[in-house]
Amino acid sequence: MLSSKSSRKRSSFKFLAVIPVVGLLVALFSFDMAPTSAPDLNALDAATPDMPLEAISSGLNAPLQPIHVVVDTPPPPPLLQKGEVFKVVDIMPRFGDCQQEESWERKKCSDRNIIKFISNNIKYPEEARKNGVEGMAVIRFVVNKDGRLSDFQLLRDPGMGCGDEAMRVSKLMSDWKPGSHEGKTVRVQFTFPVRFKLADPEPAETPLEGGQK
Repeated sequence: MLSSKSSRKRSSFKFLAVIPVVGLLVALFSFDMAPTSAPDLNALDAATPDMPLEAISSGLNAPLQPIHVVVDTPPPPPLLQKGEVFKVVDIMPRFGDCQQEESWERKKCSDRNIIKFISNNIKYPEEARKNGVEGMAVIRFVVNKDGRLSDFQLLRDPGMGCGDEAMRVSKLMSDWKPGSHEGKTVRVQFTFPVRFKLADPEPAETPLEGGQK
C-alpha cells in the first residue's frame, strides 16, 4: 500500500517536471507557426476607390514599355609589368624532368627531385656536427623566365654553417622549368626548407652472459 502511494508521488513529480518543458516547446512552435492575420477587406476597399472596367481593360491592353538592361563587364586583367615576380601562378616552376599532365603530379615529381638532389649533395657542416646543432634552413630564390635562379635569400639559419651549406647546394640546382601565368612565361618566387638532423648513434654492443657473443 505504501509502495503504491510513493510510486504515485514519483509519477506526479515527473509529470510536473515535464510540464515546463512541454509548455516552452508549445510556446516556441506557436510563435513560429502562428498564422498571419487575414487582410481587412473593408480597409482595402476604402483605400482603393472603385475603378471602371473600361479603365482596367485599357490598362491591360496598353503597350509595354521597353526595358533597358545594362551588363557590367569585368575590368581587363592588369598587364604584366616587366621584371615582375609572382608568388602564385597558373603553372609553378618545376625542377627536373616532370612532364605529367596533372599539375599536382608535376609538383609531386618536382618535390621528389628537389629532395633527391639536396640529399645527394648536402654536407653536414663539421662545426655543427661537433656541437650537435640541428634545425631547418629556409632558402628563397627566383626562377627566371629562362629557368636560371637568382635573388637568393637565407630566411632561416640554424647556425654553425648550416645556412651557408643550404645556400651552396641551392645554387647548384640548374635544371628548372620556368613557371607561367595566363599563358605567358613569368618570373616566380620559390621557397623551400632544408632540414639538418644528426643520425642517432648506434647502440653499443652488449656481450651476452657467459662471454658469448
